[in-house]
Amino acid sequence: MILGGVFSYVLLNFYPQMITLENGILLGMLRFFQIPSFYVDGFLSVGSFYNSSMITPTVFSQDLFFIFFLAFAAATSSMLRVRVRMLLFGLVSLPLFILSQFLIIIILSALGILSEQSFLHASLVVIGLVGGLVVEVSLFSTMTLPEKTKVPRVIKRSYFAEYIYYAIILVVSFLFLEFLLFVTNISEDSVVAAYLAINIITVFKMKSYVAYFFWELRIPEWVKARSPSASLNYVKPCSLSFLLPAYNERGTIRQCIESIDRAATKYSGKTEIIVVNDGSTDKTGDIASYAVLNLKHAIGKVFTIPNSGKGHALQYGLKQTSGEVIFRIDTDSVLDENAIQKIMTHFDDPVVGLVSGMLFPIEEKTISQKIMILFGCLFIFYRRGQELVDSILCQPGAFSVFRKSALIQSGGWATQQFGEDGEITVKIARMGYKIQFEQRAFVKSGAPSTLNGFRVQRLRWGIAFYQSCARNLEIIKEFRGPRTIAYSINMVMQGGGVTHSLFLPFLFVSIILQISQFSETSLTALAGILSQLAVIEVLLYGLQYILYVYFLIKFKRPQYIKYIPIMRFYQMFISMFVAPEALEILMSWSTRWKKHNNELHDGLRKKMMQRQKNAR
Repeated sequence: MILGGVFSYVLLNFYPQMITLENGILLGMLRFFQIPSFYVDGFLSVGSFYNSSMITPTVFSQDLFFIFFLAFAAATSSMLRVRVRMLLFGLVSLPLFILSQFLIIIILSALGILSEQSFLHASLVVIGLVGGLVVEVSLFSTMTLPEKTKVPRVIKRSYFAEYIYYAIILVVSFLFLEFLLFVTNISEDSVVAAYLAINIITVFKMKSYVAYFFWELRIPEWVKARSPSASLNYVKPCSLSFLLPAYNERGTIRQCIESIDRAATKYSGKTEIIVVNDGSTDKTGDIASYAVLNLKHAIGKVFTIPNSGKGHALQYGLKQTSGEVIFRIDTDSVLDENAIQKIMTHFDDPVVGLVSGMLFPIEEKTISQKIMILFGCLFIFYRRGQELVDSILCQPGAFSVFRKSALIQSGGWATQQFGEDGEITVKIARMGYKIQFEQRAFVKSGAPSTLNGFRVQRLRWGIAFYQSCARNLEIIKEFRGPRTIAYSINMVMQGGGVTHSLFLPFLFVSIILQISQFSETSLTALAGILSQLAVIEVLLYGLQYILYVYFLIKFKRPQYIKYIPIMRFYQMFISMFVAPEALEILMSWSTRWKKHNNELHDGLRKKMMQRQKNAR
């Protein structure tokens, strides 16, 4: 934060010189390609003298991305070569920004729509995408990450409808951006424009509102199966295996096993429970054995292995299962007794390979646990939007259900990384299987009870994002359905989200510089900046708040509406503190090794386990 403020102060003080430099470079490029342009009174104009459009490069947005590279290189505890590499990527970003703006001028001129406004609007999107791309490329090429996985295409199917839906919702996203620019009246490069550039991720997420609307209108396959003309016994019974990896879960594992046993009473197929005790140091193994011996409806077995991590435990357990469908559930969870039947409706479709259910906190006492209810509302919303275009990118490990044949064909879970749930989700989808979400089936699962516990959870997820994405980078070349587009956009937007952590010091420095001018004009400009930022916040997150209210009422938890404003604090806490910390942990740790291996993973896993222990 402090370094971000220092670099912001330096770059903002050099803003006039940077504008002059960039205008000069653009003018030289335009004249080289014999495009009419000229430079008058410090402004670049494109076109003839009598019919020209003034162009202002979006330097504020570029500065914000450049500050990321400077601040990260200065603050990281990684090796010198890592710092130098990040600085080089920062230097590379500058000519890319200039080139992208040159191309925008060319394209808009060719279309006959070049103007100061159209250039600004297009630049915000392109600079946001280019900046996010360079940030992510710098991180992926600097970290030591798992190797890419090749996945065979097992099922070939058409994605025509999904592409149509995706095109519609992307168009709506751009229209929403235009609406934001119109309402805030952003007409020039500014701090507000920079905020929109790094928030392109949030603007793109607005497409989920349209996607959710479409999803509600369409008729899912499992609903068709329940039509009057269909058989009442619409779920064909098959054998199920519940796979439970456990490490030091003595306080919850018995309750988890008993909840599965109760749910088995409402399902006519065979149900087995496979517990893999991953070298627990408490009484987890004994308690699990006792619970399995007292099962009334299901059958079960307990296996104890040396502590090796969740991925190893899952792979070991998979070999012990006999069911056609595998329920993978965390042992700090309690399964709803009606969940099995609701999940199994999806597997009537032979193309469905993976389905997830809804997660609720097992306790709802502390503010952090209540905030998790709100995150659950957001989870439903985004999953529905992703499912519409067959692009769910991560099913939660706490409650995911697999077609066993698809699971085996994919090679199963990764064993030397965090985020095995996201990795297996994309891998099965790459094979051609559908990935779906069932909001009517839920488990109550353990949730952090403190802000520090929430922080550690999100640190693990932040590390998991990069390790999971690294495994499936081949999807970008495969282009199997709109998932490739969603996967690529998600990675680029992650780069913009990381840069988001530096906006507050950037804004504070801008405010200080405005106030230091002590003029009525500067104070008026400052008031305009703050009001525009407030409008953007309301429009970007106000719709989310309406969504929270809708789902809280639907789930009969209206008393949690008062926590909605705190949700924004948690979101800012993630972007400003947790995301940069996760990057620093992964960067400083992974770059000690030239190749991702067991030693790297085990050391990082122990480091995160210690943080989790300290957070309790």
